[in-house]
Order: sequence, then C-alpha cells, then structure tokens
Amino acid sequence: MAKSTNKRRKRARRHDAAFKHIYAFQPMAWDLMEVVLPKALFDDLDRSTLERLPAEWFSPALDERRLRSALAFCYTTPVSGVDGWYRRMVRSRPEVVADVLRRYGSAELRRGSASVPALYGLADDEDHGAVAARAALPLLRSFPTRCRNSQVGALISLLWAALRWADRSELCRLIDEKLRARSMNDAQRTQWLAAGLVTAPDRWRGPIDEFVRGRDARVRRLAEFF
Repeated sequence: MAKSTNKRRKRARRHDAAFKHIYAFQPMAWDLMEVVLPKALFDDLDRSTLERLPAEWFSPALDERRLRSALAFCYTTPVSGVDGWYRRMVRSRPEVVADVLRRYGSAELRRGSASVPALYGLADDEDHGAVAARAALPLLRSFPTRCRNSQVGALISLLWAALRWADRSELCRLIDEKLRARSMNDAQRTQWLAAGLVTAPDRWRGPIDEFVRGRDARVRRLAEFF
C-alpha cells in the first residue's frame, strides 16, 4: 500500500513538473511539444493528463515571444524530430528566425565556439534564403577579428551565405571595413580577401595575389574557401 501511494505521489510530481514546462511555452504547436518538454516527462504524460490541456494550446500559431523561446531552445539543445516544424518557421517567419539566429550565432562565435551547426545551411539551403539575407551580414559584422583557426569554417559558410543572399554593396563595404583591421590573423584575412575577389575581382586580384604568393599555408586557406 505504501509503495503504491509513493508511486502515485512520484507520478504526480512528474506531471506537475511537466505542466510547468508546458505553461512556459503555451500556446504551441503540438509537434513542438516534444521539443520543449524533457523527453522523460513527455513519455510519462498519459492520455488523461494530455486531455486536461486546453485545446487552444495545440494551435499551430505561436506568439512571437514563445516562438523566439522555442527557436532558441532548438539552437541550444539539438534534438531530433523537429525539422518539419523548424522549416515551416523558416519559410513563414524568416524575420524572427533570422533575429534569433543572429543573436545565438553571434554569442557562440564571440565565446570561441569551434562549430555552430545552425550557420552551415545558410548558403546552400533554399529554404534559408530569406533568413540568410537578413542574418548573414550582421553575423559577419560581429565575427571576432581575433578568431580561432577552428572558427574559419563558420566564417566561410557565412561569407558564401552573404555572397548568395545578402545585399552585394553592403557586403563590399563590410569587406573593406574588416580588412582594415590589423589584428586579424592570416587564416581569417585570406577568407575576407577571397570574398572580395568574388565581389570585385578587378579590385582584389592584386591584393590577394600579393598576400598569398609564396605562402603555402595561405594558399591552402584560399583553397578552402573555393
């Protein structure tokens, strides 16, 4: 009897914890529930518990504050099974996705993260075109001048995203601004020069040839860009 009572109490506590997570994000799409709820809590919700939730919580429409929270959760806590929901947000709310991605990506780059997976699809994924058009330049602008060599891959992805989707004249101005920084390391400078070569070949062909000629390491970095 005591064991049964303790089991019911423990289950009730788990349900209460689950509801705290739900209240933080409601109303939300049903297919997002598994994202914001810890998996153990989600698995533990039985049908009678789910039936207590108001029907409007399962609306596909999220208000912007909760949408931003859900997107941030997706970026900071990678989980499976949310690609369909995320792509719908990318297509329908690119301005919100771009702003959350900009804030998240900038923070990760500033703290020296070697890999920021959310940035790598911006250049090649057609669905991300409107997001990249809004986010690529701000992310490049905030890219640390003294980055780690391990971050150069993220820089290359962002430069190609900007080359494909962003305003070309703004990108040219940003390249000029960045290349005036004397503290930039060779690995990063090579990538900015390469982007300059793509945007304005006549202007940057001489400077990039002078920078990499006879320098094997720089030549290899240039090859990475292309």
